[in-house]
Amino acid sequence: MRRHFSRYIVIGLMTFSGCSVLNPNVTEPVFLSNENAAKSWVNGLRRQLALTMNQVVVSTELVSDNYYNNRTLSSKVFDIPQIDYFDLDVNNLQVQVQRLREMSEYGLSTVLKGDPTATAADSTEVYFSNAFAHLLSGELFVGLPGSNLGPVLTPTQHLERAILLLDKALALSTNENDRNAFTLLKARAYYQLGDAVNASKYATAVMSKTTLLRQAKFDGLNNVPNDMQTYLYSSTNNEFAPLPRLDFLDPKYYHTGLAATDQKPVTITKAEEAYLIQAEVQLSAGQLDASRVTMKQLLDVVSARGSVSIDDKRKRGMEVTGRTIR
Repeated sequence: MRRHFSRYIVIGLMTFSGCSVLNPNVTEPVFLSNENAAKSWVNGLRRQLALTMNQVVVSTELVSDNYYNNRTLSSKVFDIPQIDYFDLDVNNLQVQVQRLREMSEYGLSTVLKGDPTATAADSTEVYFSNAFAHLLSGELFVGLPGSNLGPVLTPTQHLERAILLLDKALALSTNENDRNAFTLLKARAYYQLGDAVNASKYATAVMSKTTLLRQAKFDGLNNVPNDMQTYLYSSTNNEFAPLPRLDFLDPKYYHTGLAATDQKPVTITKAEEAYLIQAEVQLSAGQLDASRVTMKQLLDVVSARGSVSIDDKRKRGMEVTGRTIR
């Protein structure tokens, strides 16, 4: 099975030592002794997940042939594509991924153990965050540390660690949608590893879950907006210009009311991915007819998703209809 690198490879060697305490009245012992420390930490992880996805989505969309950076401070050379390990945007990307990993590791080693009110759901969320950080590390980097001040791990090592952590999350979770999402993320990890058998096994396990959806949520009122939405729609300056292959789908993120209160989520995994993985497994095995059937089934899943009409006159001088990203 061909290994897929559509999310693009960059290199990073920076380690991250965790979150600094800026408020002298909120020290580590004080935080850990507070009631519901684990739930507070989980909320912080969700915030960091949103910040991480902001950097991931912006960077990978620029490297792809989806968007051109018209007038933002984001990378001016990713469009080429030119990706250097010393590039500030590469550094920003690895920092956000490493922050998610470090925060989740601290949650596992310290916060959960010190909070008697911590629940299995809290632990599930922390294990997922750690697994997803390793999954991104394996997909986006040719080398990245897997622990604070630790050795640089290969993509294979990161992906294998992600699978083990997803298994831990699965063992704790009782939420059906979460369990299905974790299973599909395992399929994605095996797909990246080139393991066609396991990629197919875990993809087909959730293909019947056609409404499966896992997303990162944003909060414009508390300074965690969706950056791509800002570049594509909130701004009036076409800061990210869609390239021809994507123009008919643009904007992928938009708002219909106040931008601050209508921040669209970014999808981490969804049912459609299972069909794409299975179709590629079938193609790699020469099963063309089976792959056609799978892709036709995928179209049914896509058609069942909701859609909305938006007025995009201020950008294009006409009204267009766009499908929501879910």
